Parts: sequence; structure tokens; C-alpha cells
Amino acid sequence: MKTFALALTFAASVSATKLRQSPSLLAEIQGAHDTPTCTRTFDRIKAGNPVDVTNPTGPQVDFWAVYDGTTKYVDESFTPEWALSWAPLYAETTYSHTFDSLYDKFGSSKTLWGSDGITPADVRQGGLGDCWFLAAASAIAEVPHRMEKMFLNDQNELKANGIYGVNMYTLGVPNTIIVDDLIPLRRNSDGSAGGTVFTHWGGESGARNAAWMPILEKVFAKYHGNYAHLSGGWMDAAVRSLWGSPSKSIWHDPATMTVEDLDALWLELQGHDFANEIVTSAALSRSTGCNLVKGHAYTTLSVLELTDGTRLVKVRNPWGSEQWTCDWRDTDNVNWTAERRAEAETAHTQENSVNDGVFWVSFADYV
Repeated sequence: MKTFALALTFAASVSATKLRQSPSLLAEIQGAHDTPTCTRTFDRIKAGNPVDVTNPTGPQVDFWAVYDGTTKYVDESFTPEWALSWAPLYAETTYSHTFDSLYDKFGSSKTLWGSDGITPADVRQGGLGDCWFLAAASAIAEVPHRMEKMFLNDQNELKANGIYGVNMYTLGVPNTIIVDDLIPLRRNSDGSAGGTVFTHWGGESGARNAAWMPILEKVFAKYHGNYAHLSGGWMDAAVRSLWGSPSKSIWHDPATMTVEDLDALWLELQGHDFANEIVTSAALSRSTGCNLVKGHAYTTLSVLELTDGTRLVKVRNPWGSEQWTCDWRDTDNVNWTAERRAEAETAHTQENSVNDGVFWVSFADYV
């Protein structure tokens, strides 16, 4: 059996859509060019977004003044030298990369939300083991306004001055993380900047050209210290940081579950799905049958009980590509009869299979 372990997360409402960072009343942090440490990261979060990083108790960055202005914003508290990892505290991972401004590099060819608004398909994992964060972001993006609400930026066009603000939560307390638009991009053979090193542009194969996910990943990296710190984690922790909501995790052993246990779990999944709540899952099975990725996080998009009693779960891999090779895969025309496909309202057929990371599994395989 191909086992997912569930992490069901309940999304609470946020009362204000555009939070502004209050002035810091906190102790001094180290200067901008000192050795980075976890303590300094904590202090940076508490200090907010000071204009002068060497004076954390001084004036805060006025996001809206910068946003409406023309001066290019540079985040001195999260420089490219610190963003990837902290050598010698952590082994430096070698990337052939360059940091480049999204606006300067791509201009009008990219937008913040993409060509037709936010979708979970905008989340496509790159060269970083942050599937736990990406699965959570994808689940939040199922309801587009949830993700839009997190961003202070309210225009779809990329900002020429390169400033972005995202509302995050620390122990349930909202705070605003501000970053510039310098994103790690792959270096082409001629030295020019290419595609993203980490999470990719939104949409299948980046076709929608949405930039919100690389920006959000940079915000999350700053919040945790650097990009390297995002390798490995739990989805409920990501949702609490991104959305501020409480969460519930269900750990289960299918070998010991009774019929009553399975029915209760199914009803709970249905309830969360009906309420459009944030649901993620993880494949923790020792078996990697059906090409299921072991030790990997997924987004649970929906559940469906067909009229014949078959219980199905719709799952998304944050890779943005599918691996599932067993029953109910896109090309499974034995289980996917024409009637069942119509009932599931899915366009995934053998003749028109879309390798978009979304696939159906039976409830029995899901647990």
C-alpha cells in the first residue's frame, strides 16, 4: 500500500489585508556585514524592516512610500552574499548562478500573478528540498485571494523599483517581510542570467510567467535565514508561518485502521475539502511502489466519492510533474471509464494526458 501521512491544516481568517510593520522596540542586532547567525535572523524578524540595518531601533522602511516611488529598493538585510547559505556554518552548495533583478531582466514578459491569476500550478519545485513549504503554498493558492491577501503588492505588473512585501506570522503574530527583487538565476554559458535556480515560473513549464512563487520563496528564505535552511520541514509549520492558522496533523498506520477508522478519516477529509481548507499530505511509506516519491510533501486538492461508491483523492506534486503509475493515473483507461471521467470532471485522458503534477489516487492507496 502506498501510504500518505496526513497533515490537515485549518485556515483562519486574517482581519487585515494590508498589514504595516509597527516600529521596532527591540534590542540592537549586529551590523549588516557581521557573521550571520540564527540569533541574528530572529533579531531581524523582531526588528522588522529598519531603513538602516545597523540601527534596528531606528525608522522603518515605509513600504508604501517606496512602492509608489521610483528609487530602486535594495534589501541590505538580506544580501546575495547571505541568501544561499552561511559558510562556514553550513557547507556552501555550489550553483552556477547570478542574482539579477526580476524587473531589469524580464520587464513586462513576467507578471506577479501570471496571465490569468493565481493557481496551484504556479508552484513548481526547483533545486531546493523545500517541498514542505511548496505543498503548503500550493494548498493556500487553491483559493487565489488567500495568496493575494498575503502580498502587500496590489498590482500584477512587476515593480520597477523592485520592492515586495508579504505578511507572515511568528507565533501567530503578524509581521511584514520586505524583500527586493534580486532572485538567484542560473548562469548561461555566456555569463548571462537564465532561468531560476530554485522554484520556477508559474504555470506548466512556466507558460503563465507568474513570478509570485519565486518572490514568496525568497521571503520565506529570509524569514528562515537563507535558502539552504528551507531544505526539509513540515507542511503545518509552513502554513502557520504563511497563513497564521492553527493546524491538525493525523498520523496513522493503515495496517491497524478499522473500517470505522477509515470511514471517519474519509468524512474528515470531505469536511475540510467542502470548507476549502488547506490540506497537505506526505508520503512516508517505506515502500515506494507506483513510483511514489518517498519522504515528499504533496497538496491534497480535493476528494470525490463516485456514484458507484469509489473513493478518490486528488493530489498535486509540487514538482509540477507526475510520478504516479498505478490505478487512477491519467492514462488508466480501465478504471477511468467515460462515465467516471465525466463524473470527476477531469480532462486527463490517455489521448490528452497533462503532466502537470496533478493525479488521482484511490482512498485505499492514499492511506
